[in-house]
Amino acid sequence: MIRIVDLRKSFNGFEVLKGVSLEIPRGKTTAIIGQSGGGKSVLLKHLVGLIRPDSGEIYVDDVEITKLRGKELDKIKRKFGMVFQGAALFDSLTVLENVTFPLMELTDMDEGEIRKQAMGLLREIGLAGMGEKYPDEISGGMKKRVGLARALIMRPEFMLFDEPTTGLDPVVENAIHQLMKECMGGMVECTDILVSHNIGEVLKISDWVAMLHEGVIIESSTPEGLVKSPNPVVQQFIYGSTEGPIQLF
Repeated sequence: MIRIVDLRKSFNGFEVLKGVSLEIPRGKTTAIIGQSGGGKSVLLKHLVGLIRPDSGEIYVDDVEITKLRGKELDKIKRKFGMVFQGAALFDSLTVLENVTFPLMELTDMDEGEIRKQAMGLLREIGLAGMGEKYPDEISGGMKKRVGLARALIMRPEFMLFDEPTTGLDPVVENAIHQLMKECMGGMVECTDILVSHNIGEVLKISDWVAMLHEGVIIESSTPEGLVKSPNPVVQQFIYGSTEGPIQLF
């Protein structure tokens, strides 16, 4: 599992994470919710070593990762797959090349076997025959699916989803949810961490929910427990009320 202990991070004197502590259980889907700009994506990037904390500890399978460098950190990074908010595809590469990129760069696998795996994965997510297209030739929903395939091809132990359905219409959003469920339930056996402010999405697909507010975790429970929480901040957020302790401006 992943265990975060008193994690702190500031940017230009502004403290974003003020002592985050959280345990993420293995084999479950954990959602991290909170206001936009509240540090959710920053927290995710700490888990894969893209950002280093000012202080605090992160344990991945009992290995404390915040001080790791080089090959030791790379070994941990390979346990993770990440689906970025904007898909983050390489515009100069085809869909197939985007999907094969991690295996081509990080393994010694035969190129033919890599292409075979990637094409099979594209079929699984409904993109058969799209491998030779470039990102600017496909829709936003397709780009999200390509990003998901690129993350899955390494068969990660941990999957991170950063606002995976932002900007999508309801039909495509539901299609992405279905793909996520398939990923979580069978494509690969992994622990899933979802960052979102979409409460409907969170309640639909999560086993556990943690709310990040003003730099700390103020609630950690099942989706059912979240809905019943007596915390006024949680209640205001999940029901979208303009009245309550969360200041709008």
